[in-house]
Amino acid sequence: MSGLRECPLLHVSDPNVTRYRPESSVQLSTTMKFISACSWLVWLLPLAYSLPSSEIVSRDFGFSKIKKTFIFGDSWSRIGFEVTKTQPSDSNPFGNTGSTSSNGLNWVHYMTSTYNSSLFWTYDFALSGATIDGDIVTGSTGRDVDGELNDGFLPAYGSQEGFFDETNSLFVIWIGINDLVNSYLGDDVHPALFIRLRELVNDMHEAGARQFVFINAPPLERSPRVTGSSANATRVPAMTAAVADYNKRMLQLANAVNHDLAYTTVFHFDVYTLMDTVISRPSRFALTAGYKDTLSYCSAYQDGTDEVDTKLDDCEFASNEYLWLNNLHPTQPFHQLVAKKVTEDLKNGSSL
Repeated sequence: MSGLRECPLLHVSDPNVTRYRPESSVQLSTTMKFISACSWLVWLLPLAYSLPSSEIVSRDFGFSKIKKTFIFGDSWSRIGFEVTKTQPSDSNPFGNTGSTSSNGLNWVHYMTSTYNSSLFWTYDFALSGATIDGDIVTGSTGRDVDGELNDGFLPAYGSQEGFFDETNSLFVIWIGINDLVNSYLGDDVHPALFIRLRELVNDMHEAGARQFVFINAPPLERSPRVTGSSANATRVPAMTAAVADYNKRMLQLANAVNHDLAYTTVFHFDVYTLMDTVISRPSRFALTAGYKDTLSYCSAYQDGTDEVDTKLDDCEFASNEYLWLNNLHPTQPFHQLVAKKVTEDLKNGSSL
């Protein structure tokens, strides 16, 4: 996966667990052209990571070419996959699954088996409570992308020669919710978080990752976790500012990865605007038009229900008619919308 061809032609390239348990479903481009002299290798290779963006050209991306996806994130992306259990296959693209935080299927399920353009296998390392790095954000569960990468992906798959092909594999990173929730009232840790996230992305690239999706943070200032606080008069504006800064940095990171790392194709998905629209006007999208409450949740549903559309007497609406399952996690319809919109960007090739 080094991207280097044999000489003499050298080409330098570059926490809320629900009870619902879904069943496993169904170029350094043109300015560095081929050089027919192996002796140039030592001089040329460092340049693959230092030329300006005009000298680095992304590969052509085709969502229909994808064979494997690797997901890193928190409970919003968790499907309960464990690397030591049943592995993904054509008949079972998720391998093994457990619970989700959506009271049903989540966006990973829908992207893999509903809106996919080809059959691909999904390896989902996302864990509830995860942050970018638990050593930076206090109050987290200790689960983080650092561990998902270094204790999960790299030893299990990244170290296997030929396990995935850089041209047909996709790496998706959706992280930040717990980082924000656990830090927005304290010291500014965003600079340290994004230094660390860039290091982790560099490690993915070193292992062969070339095609990335970065998803920003949702409008947490509109979540019941924040709006329902007795101190919401100060917490809403504090979270608003924190999310805005975090998302600015996430876009900067995506652009930097696209600029700095050889042969990358980078997508940035704005889930903030999507969810903000759903909260204000759920009828804007057919998939969320059934929501009757986008601001609060019913506590009788907060730990999950036996069916996605359960209706209890203690609640005004059915469980899938609330955007929020509990104070921080959206229900299945929103997840389906996220998957639909993310895959639309991928199919359209709307990369940075």
